[in-house]
Amino acid sequence: MNNAKQILGGQPFDNRKKVYFGTGNFLEDARLNLQVQRFSADPTALQNIQEDYETTGKLAIPLVGIQTTKDPVQLIWHLPLYQEKTSSQGNSEKFIPILIPRYGHCTFTEVEVISSFAMLVLKVKGQNQPLLARSSNATGRIIRSVTIHE
Repeated sequence: MNNAKQILGGQPFDNRKKVYFGTGNFLEDARLNLQVQRFSADPTALQNIQEDYETTGKLAIPLVGIQTTKDPVQLIWHLPLYQEKTSSQGNSEKFIPILIPRYGHCTFTEVEVISSFAMLVLKVKGQNQPLLARSSNATGRIIRSVTIHE
């Protein structure tokens, strides 16, 4: 946090109005909210985040976004928000969102990773052909490599 404060020019986090919950007990949640340390964000830090770190959706080249739907680290609502940004910038055709219905952070199979990369390669080349691994086992490990049929 000290590094973020130094780089951004102040406190980048504000939780003055944040209500925390999830203990499973209303009284415990209330006690947590009364006792949690509160911070106010510095306007300079927020401005620097907006200018230098916030995504815009302006894509010069194609981008594939792959995410597990039950990722506890990178929450699923980030992907549709970014998709909306690309759409509002007129770049929706350059962004390919791929949702994997699974729990875990980046718990992709080999087939999913290679297929996603192949989709990116095809998009960069201006092709829209599907490209999939020829075969895989039940755990998603590749048995035969990916081939491109042109």
